Amino acid sequence: MNYKVIFGVLIIATGIIVFMAITGCERTLHQSKNGDPDDTAVVSHIEGMTDSHVFNNTIVLLSPENVTRVEYIGEDREEVFVRELGGAWLYAGMQAVDSAAMADYLGGIHNLVSEEIIDTSEFTGEASCAIRLTGNNMEPVELLLFKFQELPQRYIIKSSLNPDMYFASDSAGVYRKIFGEFNLLLAQM
Repeated sequence: MNYKVIFGVLIIATGIIVFMAITGCERTLHQSKNGDPDDTAVVSHIEGMTDSHVFNNTIVLLSPENVTRVEYIGEDREEVFVRELGGAWLYAGMQAVDSAAMADYLGGIHNLVSEEIIDTSEFTGEASCAIRLTGNNMEPVELLLFKFQELPQRYIIKSSLNPDMYFASDSAGVYRKIFGEFNLLLAQM
C-alpha cells in the first residue's frame, strides 16, 4: 500500500478524533436489531443531545473580514453605525474609527458561544438595544439585548443565528464582548 494513502488516512482519523474531543462527542457502538455483528454501526452523540433536540449554543459565527457594517440601536432608540469603506472604518459614514480596535472587536465575537441558556417559557420583555452585523458573503446577524435587574445574570441576549434560544450573561460575560466592547468603541468617537 502506498505510504501517502496510509498517511492521509491517519490524518483524517486524527482530525475526526480531535473534532469529537472538541465538540464533546461520544462514540457508541450499536448493533443491528438482529444481533449481526457485521451490521454494527458507530453513532456519535453530543453531550445532552436527544434524538428530538439538537443543542446549539452559538450566538455569533462569522468571518470578521466579511463584516462591512455594524449598526447599533441604543436604549434611547438612537441608531448609529460604523461601516467599512475601502479598508477604513467610518463612524456615521464620516468620522474615522480605529481600524485595529474594530478588528479586535470583530475578532472577539466572530465565534461566540455560551453555555448560559435560559428557559424562555416565562420570558417577556422588550429589547433595550440591538447590534446588527452585515457584510459580504454572510447572512446578517442581529443581536438583541434585554436587561433584567432582578436576575443574577441581568443581561439576556438573543441572536438571529439561534432564534429559539436566549442566553444569560453578567457584565463580564458575552454581554461585555458584544455590547460592552462596542460601547467602548463608540465612546472614543
